[in-house]
Formats: sequence, C-alpha cells, structure tokens
Amino acid sequence: MRRFFILFIMSLIIFAACNSNGFAADHDIYVINRHTHDVIAAVATNPHAIGRAPLGILDDSVKIVSADEDPPKVTFYIVIQDEINPLRDDFISFVLSNNYTTAGLAGTVMISGCAAMGPVMKQLVEAYTALNPNVTVDVRISSSNAGITDAVNALVDIAMSSRSLNTAESAQVSSLAISHDTLAVIVHPTNPITGLAGDDVSRIFSGGAAIWNEFID
Repeated sequence: MRRFFILFIMSLIIFAACNSNGFAADHDIYVINRHTHDVIAAVATNPHAIGRAPLGILDDSVKIVSADEDPPKVTFYIVIQDEINPLRDDFISFVLSNNYTTAGLAGTVMISGCAAMGPVMKQLVEAYTALNPNVTVDVRISSSNAGITDAVNALVDIAMSSRSLNTAESAQVSSLAISHDTLAVIVHPTNPITGLAGDDVSRIFSGGAAIWNEFID
C-alpha cells in the first residue's frame, strides 16, 4: 500500500511538471508531415511536435528553432490553363513585371490553392486592385493539390501551388514560378529547445530520434 501511495505521489509530480508548461523532455517526438497549415496547426497545439513550414507565414503560435543547416527552400508557382484569358494574363503580367502599366480592365479573377502562398498572394492582389479598381480578385485558400485540380477543371483562373506539376498535370495546365521561401524548423512555444545541429535535424525528420531529452540540456 505504501509503495502504491509513493508511486501515486510521483505520478502526480510528473503530471504537474509535464503540464506546467505543456512540455516533457522524456516524451516522444512527433514529426508532423502534412500540408503547410496543417503542420502549423498541429505544432501549435502539440507541445511535443516538430515540423517545417515556410518562414513567411509563421506567427507566434509556433516557435522557430535555429538549425545549423542549409535550410531547404520551397518554390511557389501559379498554375494556369493555356488558353488566352485577358484579365488573368493582365494580373500575371503585373506579378511578373517590374514595369507594369494598367490596361483598365474590369471583371473577376478566381484563384485557389496553396495556403502557404496566401500572404504573398494577398499582397499582390492588394497592389494589383489598387491599380485596377474595377477588378475583383477572389482568393480561396485550400491546398496545392486542390488548386491544381481546380485549374485543370477550369474552375479557377489561377491556382497556387508549392510543388511542381506532375506529368499528367503538365499535359493539361502550365506553371510559372513566382517566388521562393525558406522552410523553417518549428516547435511548440513551450518547447525549451532553441537550436539543433544539422545532423540532429536530419535524424529527427528521418525518424532516427525518439525522445526530446536527446536534445535538451
């Protein structure tokens, strides 16, 4: 009975320590590999999670970990059908050109796809519509796959994607690279880790590391 009581008290102490800030160093590492916003949402709500996400869309719901590595990059694409579309093509001209001149067009441009491109696209849309007040640009956030499917099915004028097209998609639509971003390593804000060696990053994301106390002093 005494042994049970001692174990019970120890479990309460461990529970309190784990939940004082939500993080326990002896807990399993959860590597999150999903769509960008799913990664951020999962890491923001799981004290033992780690993932990668584009630097440009991160906020204080997660913590960026300094990693001693050459960080991987993500390329952002716009995906379109090949037929002529004057309003869509004018928007693309604005995106790609340093010397854009408004053509005074009117209408609506439909865009869908990659959530990671949302902040970049929002800035582009605001700048474009300021020069073209008679144009509405409707941006719907989903995923790269969903956006490309929309473009293939002519449901949108432009799709946003953080991946290149596969062979089947390339036969139906075209893509243009418009920007790049760095993929940062992110953890929950309560995780005390501040930096990782490049080898450690590789080990974690390949499943070669099991628990956090391997990296916590």
